[in-house]
Amino acid sequence: MTSSRPSVLVRGSINIDEFYSVQDIVRPGQTIASRSLKKLLGGKGANQAKAVACAGADVLLDGAVGGDDEGKSVKGKLCDYIEGSEGKIIGDRIVLAEGVSTGKAVIQLADDGENCIIILGGANTHPRPDPTPLIPDNITHLLLANEIPLDSTLSYLKAAHSRSATTIFNPSPMLSAEALRAFPFDQLEWLIVNQGEMSTIYDSLVGKTDSISDSEDSPEKVIENALALYKKLDCKTSILCTLGGQGVIYVRSISTTSSGTDTENVESGHLPAAKLLNPIKDTTGAGDCFMGTFAAGMARLAKNNSERKAEVSKEDFTDVLKTCLVACSMCVEKEGAQDSYHPISAVEERKKQTFA
Repeated sequence: MTSSRPSVLVRGSINIDEFYSVQDIVRPGQTIASRSLKKLLGGKGANQAKAVACAGADVLLDGAVGGDDEGKSVKGKLCDYIEGSEGKIIGDRIVLAEGVSTGKAVIQLADDGENCIIILGGANTHPRPDPTPLIPDNITHLLLANEIPLDSTLSYLKAAHSRSATTIFNPSPMLSAEALRAFPFDQLEWLIVNQGEMSTIYDSLVGKTDSISDSEDSPEKVIENALALYKKLDCKTSILCTLGGQGVIYVRSISTTSSGTDTENVESGHLPAAKLLNPIKDTTGAGDCFMGTFAAGMARLAKNNSERKAEVSKEDFTDVLKTCLVACSMCVEKEGAQDSYHPISAVEERKKQTFA
């Protein structure tokens, strides 16, 4: 992989998403009819890689698909040219796993845009030899989610941390309470979660008292809980929590200098959601869109600094978050996950209207 631009590595899942269009999500014991079926590329790893590329950064996708014709087709499509984007997905590390199928996701998509998802791991969970090195020298940012074996996640996290690459993790599907308590947060720089995931992590690591109760909690309450979680982790892991229609909150570690001495401090804040120009059609993949856009934006800032991990100003940081929010607002206005991601030029144009 040779590129002078910031390089992002996504170690994650690759799926074929089967979208079933329904009026309402099926309830236990109920049988319903679907109006249509669409098959699209998906998986959190592939989605995040597509979002990174759409946001203008080159991305190395590290994952697995089935060794059959279907898997080969998926690999080829993932690495196709993305119209309007300066970034590209590099598939050198997409393994063709013999004897297993490509991962699948069965998605019910309701009229109100909500979804319900069942995952079949397939090649994503199939044992495979690790590439050498795990983290190439030109990688500045690593994205991880939880649709691959946890052992692999931990190996990549440790290797990236040792090479001073910025580590970003979304624990979805959610880790068990035991796994959360054992997780090496000291190797993680960015924990990105939605409100439900935040609640689970808070309950597991901080305690149920005053935990986030539901999606109606105010951004101020979520910040309060995020600060408590940050303090509990005691390892400078910064937190982003997406709030759907309420935007995003952040708690991040920053360095300040006083009397010639560097000290660690914490900064928190809330940004409202970007204005929608069209009705919500599908929220599938919106979280992955946020993750990938964030990684690309932070990688771009890293390129512009002489130091690999230079401090990011509040102005630059909030601008990256605004780009993420706009990208997500455009994403939910279209059906599908990867098919709903827009090139950075379109996102920046919409941002001028939204955050003028």
